[in-house]
Amino acid sequence: MANVELCNGLGANEIIDYNKVNILLELEKRGPIFDLVVDNVGSTGFYEHSHKFLQPNGVFVQVGLQINLGSMGNLLKRVMLPRILGGGSTRFKILQLKTTTERLTQIGE
Repeated sequence: MANVELCNGLGANEIIDYNKVNILLELEKRGPIFDLVVDNVGSTGFYEHSHKFLQPNGVFVQVGLQINLGSMGNLLKRVMLPRILGGGSTRFKILQLKTTTERLTQIGE
């Protein structure tokens, strides 16, 4: 409930409570209507299913993707395998940013 109130306070037009509904199914029902999807959690299957709710030229952003030996298998699966074999069909690009206090302050503001 606190997260819903936070999102309302930030000016969200609509909120989908992932505690009440399956977020992937809810987004898939809407079809490819979004220009931008930001995954702050790294939800399982979110990228791989994003073609169902992301516009053809839309952008999928994964925040905080940890690239280490343990996650390399999932990363390679996402990037290299075709969708039919479990990969994603949305263009995947890795952009690494160095975190600074100034940047985090700007994002927070």
